[in-house]
This record gives sequence, C-alpha cells and structure tokens, in this order.
Amino acid sequence: MALLTWAVLLLAGLTYTHAIGAPTLQEQSRSIAQIQFKLVSAWRQQCVGSIINNYYVVTTANCLQAPSNNRRLAVGNAITGTIHEVAIIYIHDRFSPSSRTANIGLVRAGTSWSINTPDIGTIPLVPQNYYVPLYHDLSVSGWGVTAQGGIIANQYLYTVVLQKKPITSCLDHHQGLVNAENICLGLVGRNGRDFDPSDTGAPVAYVLDGRSYLYGVLSFGSSARNNEIPIVAESIGAYSNWIRDTAV
Repeated sequence: MALLTWAVLLLAGLTYTHAIGAPTLQEQSRSIAQIQFKLVSAWRQQCVGSIINNYYVVTTANCLQAPSNNRRLAVGNAITGTIHEVAIIYIHDRFSPSSRTANIGLVRAGTSWSINTPDIGTIPLVPQNYYVPLYHDLSVSGWGVTAQGGIIANQYLYTVVLQKKPITSCLDHHQGLVNAENICLGLVGRNGRDFDPSDTGAPVAYVLDGRSYLYGVLSFGSSARNNEIPIVAESIGAYSNWIRDTAV
C-alpha cells in the first residue's frame, strides 16, 4: 500500500447555494472514502463511498460502471492515508442506468486497510427495511459543494445537515426516476439542496443514541437551482441484507 499523497481537484459545476456546511476533520468522518478515477495520467476524486469493513466500500452503482482498472480507493487523511487498487466491483442485479433503480454497489479493495485507527473506521448499516420518520435531520459528508455549499469545491471535507422530505417532492421534480427504495432530501426550511455530481455515493448518516448509521447514499439531484430541487438518495435499508451477504 502506498502512502497517500493525492491532491484532490474538484472542478464541479457551479452552484448558487447559500447554506454552508461545516468543515469536518477526517477523524470525525473516519468511514468516508474517495472513489477516484484516472483521467489520462491524473487521478481525481469522482465519487464517495463508505467503509463497512477492512476491504469493502459501499457506494452507488453508477459510480462503478467504468472498468475497475480506472478506479481506485483512497482512505484516511491526506498525510497518513493509503491508496488501494480495486479488486472486484459488485453492482446490484436490479440496477438500471436509465431508471436508476437499485443504484447500489460495492467495491472490494485488492488490499486491506487497518480499521479503528484515528482516521479510518467503519460505519454500521441500518437494518433491512429500517424507517426514519419524515423531517428527521440527517447528515451528509463529502468533498463537493453539496456538503460545502460554496461556489466551487475545495479540497476539504464538509458535513451538512439535511432533512428527510416527503417522497412526493422528489417524484414531482424527478419524474420517472424515483421509487419506494429512495430517500428524498433537502435543507431544513428549504425544498431541496443543490447537488454536486462528485458527491455521488456520499453517506447519508442517521444518528441514534450518539452513534451514526449508514441510512442512505446520495444518488442524483440538480445543480445551481437555489436549493429548490431535492436530492434523491438510495436507501441502505432496502439493500442491507444484500450488502452483508456480498461483503464477506
């Protein structure tokens, strides 16, 4: 495993958002991982994943459609973290790129990482079919402007509080792309949240008794819409059993 020395270049689309997320230390989001892709000779962060054990990261299926040799994982912080080649990609067999149904996947690294270190840890999954009430606060972390809330993303990790919205709100704005296995998200007091594609796969965390659980992963949304269009996330509770059965 090579010492992590990457420089994150997030040239995401502009967004006109005014709700700023909070800068987050890697030690506070130890289960988050970068999914990087190779563009010519440079590696860049493209999606986000969540560490669930010492080999596996869960993310969205649409992040994993390119050949595995054009993907790698970066875990830990930019000083002591490590880079891992992708060994196997698992995409749910019901995944449809056109309808975005079952947009869930797993990445198995070729080498393991140490967990329960100061900057690398795991996040537990919510149980199968787990339900969180409407308008409950949820946290989303990532390197893009979805969490940051600025004009252009920088290299820092951010966390923002989003609220679970009625699924009908996402159905209205994303017709034909929303189903019962989705979660609808927006800022507290707003209809939605501007979405940065580089935050695809970012964890949607639910906190219970002081512990964070992986409740969803960001799937898609709209950028530069003044936080009026909600984000669609894939529900982990719809796939918890599949994830556990696969990530062994």
